[in-house]
This record gives sequence, C-alpha cells and structure tokens, in this order.
Amino acid sequence: MRAFILLLFTASLIGISAPQSSASGPPSAPGDNDCLVRNTPNIVESSPDCNGSITIPSEVTEIADSAFSNNTSLTSISIPNSVVRIGSNAFAGTGLTSISIPGSVTTIGDAAFQQIENLATVVIEEGIVSLPSQAFYNNFSRSIINVTLPNTLVSIGPAAFFGAGITAITIPNSVTTIGVGAFRESGLTSVTIPNSVTTIGAEAFFGNTALTFVRIGNSVTTIDDYAFSSNPALTTVFFGNEVASIGSNAFSDNSSLYFVSFSGNTAPTVGSNPFAFISTSETPTAYVSRSASGFGIDGSDWNGLRVSLGDAPAFTLSSSSEISTVNVAITGYTLTSTGETVDSFSISPTIPSGLSFDSSTGLLSGTPTTAAAATSYTIIATNSWGTASRTFTLTVNANTPTQSDSTLALVAAAKRDAERRIARADLLGKINDGRDLTADLFAKAEISGITPKNIGEFQSEIFSLSPLLRSDITQVLKVSRKYELVDVIASERVELIYSNSLVEIGLIPAESKYKATLTNAVKKQPPANRSSYKAIQEVITQEMNVIQARQDRLARIKAQIALRRSS
Repeated sequence: MRAFILLLFTASLIGISAPQSSASGPPSAPGDNDCLVRNTPNIVESSPDCNGSITIPSEVTEIADSAFSNNTSLTSISIPNSVVRIGSNAFAGTGLTSISIPGSVTTIGDAAFQQIENLATVVIEEGIVSLPSQAFYNNFSRSIINVTLPNTLVSIGPAAFFGAGITAITIPNSVTTIGVGAFRESGLTSVTIPNSVTTIGAEAFFGNTALTFVRIGNSVTTIDDYAFSSNPALTTVFFGNEVASIGSNAFSDNSSLYFVSFSGNTAPTVGSNPFAFISTSETPTAYVSRSASGFGIDGSDWNGLRVSLGDAPAFTLSSSSEISTVNVAITGYTLTSTGETVDSFSISPTIPSGLSFDSSTGLLSGTPTTAAAATSYTIIATNSWGTASRTFTLTVNANTPTQSDSTLALVAAAKRDAERRIARADLLGKINDGRDLTADLFAKAEISGITPKNIGEFQSEIFSLSPLLRSDITQVLKVSRKYELVDVIASERVELIYSNSLVEIGLIPAESKYKATLTNAVKKQPPANRSSYKAIQEVITQEMNVIQARQDRLARIKAQIALRRSS
C-alpha cells in the first residue's frame, strides 16, 4: 500500500510539473504591469517579461494556468479582491518570498504555488474553502515558515504542503478533511487536529522528523495507512473519542513513541501493523478507560501496545465564584478529587497579579494586587487517561485603604514577622544544642508538617545533619516539608497522593517516564505500607524492579528475534 501511495505521488508530480516560461523579449522594468499578457481584460494569460513586484489590475478576475510559472524574476505579487480563480501552476517555480490569497478566490488550481524555493510566508484569507492537490508542494526546499489558514477552510488537498518547512500550523476548526500526504515530510514539531476533522488521509503527516506530539480531535473517525508513520521523534499521541479505524502502518516506524492515550469507549478497528517498529527501548503504553471494550485486560498486548486501564480524573470545587478586593487575601475554594490520581493541575487564562496556583493541588490562593473584572478561570486536572475541568469565576474590586488602615495592617504584619523570627531563632537554638523538640515549637515558628506523631523521627534526622546544615532554617523547612507530604501520603485519603509530591521529596526522579505508574503503585498500598518515607521508598523500588524486569524481558525477546533474522 505504501509503495502504491508513493507511486501516486510521483505520477501526480510528473503530471502537473511547472512548464517552462516562453519569454520572447527583454524583461520589462520592475513593477511594470505592461508585462501582463491579457487577450481579454479580465484574464492574465501569461507574463513572460514580468519581474520584481507586480500588482494585478483590479479588473482582473482570473489568473490563467501557468500564467507566471517559472518566472524566477517575479519576487512579489499583489492579488486584488476581484480575482476568483487562480489556475494550475499559476505561480509555480517563481521567485516569490510571500503570498497573500484574497478571500474572493473560489478556485485554486492544482500545484498553483508549488516549487517556490524562497517562499517563506503564506496568508490565505477568510472565504477560501479548499486547498487543491500540491498547492504549496515545495520540492523539499523547506522554505515555507509561516502559514495562516482561514476559518472558512474545509479541506486540505493531497500533498498540499508536501516537503514544506512549516514548523507549526494552526488547523482551523472548520477543516473536515486532511488529504493524502498533505503535510508529508514537512518540518512540523507538534500537531493538534481540531474536532471538526473527520478523516486524515494516508501519509498525511508521514516523515516529519521533528514531530514529537500529536493530539487527534474528537470527530476524527478514520486515520488512513501510514498517516503518522516514520516520525522518529514522536513520543506522545492522544486519540479522540470517535476514532473508529486506524489504517495499516498508521503509526509505524516511530522509534521514540512510548505514550498513547485512547479516550473512546470502543477499540478502533485496525489494519496490519498499525504500531509496528515503534519504541526501541520498551513497549509503549496505551492508556485506556476501564469502561472501554476491545482493548483487553490491564497489562495485555493490543497491537504492540501494553494496555493500562484507568480513568480520567474527576473533581469538584466547593465554590464556583468569588468577589474579592485588592490587597485582601482571597478565600478561594477547596478541591475534592472523586476519581483517579491526578498528575497535575493547570489554570487558564492568566490569574491576577498577587495570586498563585498550585499545580499539584489545584488550589488558588494569595492576595490580589490589581483590580480585575469578573473572569471565568478553567481549572484542568490531567492524568494519563485524560482530563477533567471545572470553572471558577473571580472578580477583584479596587480598594483604596485609609492611612490608618494601612498603618494598622503594617504594624500587625511587622508584629507577626517579629514573632515568627523569634520563634524560629529559638527553634534553631534548641536544634543546635541537641535538646528535645516539641510540635508546639514548630507551630509557633509557623513551620507545618511536624506533629507529635513524627516529631521523634524528624528529630533523629535533623540531629544527624552537620552543625552547619542544621543551623540553616532553609534545611529545617525542607526536612519538615518532607514529613508534611509523607503524612499526607500515609493518610486514608489516597486522592491526595500526587506525582508532584513524590517528586518534590525525592522519591520519584523529575525526569521519570513512569510517574503515573509509580504513583498508582503507592496509591494501591494500604496506609500501613506507606506510613513512612522508607516504606514509600520500598514500594517505589519494588515497582521499578517490576518495570525493569519487563524491559529486560522485552530486550531479550528483541535480541532473539534479531538473531533469528540474521541467521
């Protein structure tokens, strides 16, 4: 099938290659519109002597097939809103560096802008519905950098941007079809398919060597053969919930792929080898909802992917809105997780100055320093199986405090700060003297995490440090934070166990690929098995041993396969 598709591309390219210009005399002066050949006033038929920057007259409605083809002296063109048709190969092989296509154009011929080696910017205005085959096929010069597509666009034709140098593109939420090889061998680094798209053609994103991330919209039902094949940097793919068919080798030869998430409730039908020859170090994981059918049981193999069953997060907020005042701390909300472990939280849009958002707990806190109109903020919880969101509306009203109010507030703040400093100095003195500590000392010093239950273990750890370290309040705060998080992890409320917390206290490396897996391993343990830092560490070590054993087994199998092939 792949060979057949390549043959179609080759035949197509040969069939509409740009013809040679038929210049018959010396070139016109740069910008001279007299170079345009118009046997009828409204059609530009050819331009053998045009060079430099040309403005098409406003009475022109059509630019004929090959009208400017192979005219490398043409560097700029202005197309008026009167033009409704641009013919095949109209500007192929020219010297254009940018092009703006007006929304009046209803028809663009095949390969109209192909093989323009210096073309860097493309703007397609609102009104244009489709891009034809090989519209900006770029002969691998990879010069195209910036592309703006209109919100009226419905289809992107076969090989439309084949070989272009686009590193990023926003596909409008109006496009329904992405044609065969549309972005094949371009420079894309990330692709988000909008919810409007239903079909992704064969080899549509084949051979994008810098592509690392793909998110497929919720309306896509069909992904054709080799659609995302041969992308060696691709690590992550999110499938929408309506994908029904994945073609042969659709994601094959993606050697870095390790994370695949399916949000649908039914496994798609697949062609042969949809995920063949992917990760070289481990079997990639397919994160699938527990309610989905057709993927098999947890840990089973599904077309070369290891199935991990789980569910997207779920949570509630105690409040949906708040009206606050500048320089007054917000009340915020409490967040209750009602589903799977959350890996991280995010919020959008940007919150007012003075406020902070905790990505590990999803909580908003702080004191706003500027007024802000009522704004709806979206809090998003994310894990390997999906996302969940809630909204919180915050209004910050202006406040001009009186001088007496300000003075009282400053005095109170200074008093609290002085008391805290004295309490912390007293605490450090007792630590340096090796005297017994009490939880009350930490409460007065406004240091959380130390309780009568863990004070003995904390004391042993802090006294084991060198005199220099234990006299540093920063080190004391760091150790107390560790005990604070361990107490949370050891509690009955497993929904409060976050990957970020385990990373913060050094139990999981920040760069680990297995944060969700290791966090779930801790979460599954009874409180008695996660009652201390050491106990939690043992759980994580055991789970890593299981993961390593699985990788070693896979490596042996691959080695045996390679040995058989070589013999």
